[in-house]
Amino acid sequence: MSRGHTDNIIGPAEGKAKEQTGRIGQGSPGVPSSESCGHNDLMAEGPNESAGFIPDLDEIIKPRRTSSPENILNENQVIDIIREHLISLGFTKCSVNYTGSTGIDLEACNPTTGEEYAVECKGETSSKSDSRKYGQGFNSGKVEHSVGRAVYTTLKQWSPDRDGKYRVAMGFPDSPLYRKHVEAIKTALDRIGIVVFFASKNGEVNTMAPPA
Repeated sequence: MSRGHTDNIIGPAEGKAKEQTGRIGQGSPGVPSSESCGHNDLMAEGPNESAGFIPDLDEIIKPRRTSSPENILNENQVIDIIREHLISLGFTKCSVNYTGSTGIDLEACNPTTGEEYAVECKGETSSKSDSRKYGQGFNSGKVEHSVGRAVYTTLKQWSPDRDGKYRVAMGFPDSPLYRKHVEAIKTALDRIGIVVFFASKNGEVNTMAPPA
């Protein structure tokens, strides 16, 4: 798997605010450590099939993407692309909740650094192939609603008592509409410390991070 920029994914201690781009390749990176991260309330200590828990990369990863037309990404695809991006950065312990499940969509832990992410994701079309809206891109109003719901869910994960290695984030398709509605609230997101991942169908992930 080819890696993106791995130096300071949000730059908590140095550097200026920036966007980083990672491209997902093939294969699996090595596992730097089998230790669990500090926040046991985030990472279960054993496999959790209902949540799609992946304890280590030496176990088979089976993404649950459902295909959608052209370059439109559904929520499950966004989850998988961002998960693979985080895995390429050393976040080798991941727990996912696909459409129809409850809980935060993606939790990832870097067992070497102790960093953790809780990521709420949204798509730009329905994830259900039997839905009448499947394959139809969301309009501006629907995207604005999706961003609002993601902010609400993300804020419920945020706490001032968390240490600096725990980060809350949102994941969206990298589309003009999502960019527009996220940029409109970027000042507030930066103040709170919310990271935004923008996923492309080719596997690229652009990271919008708060200033260091």
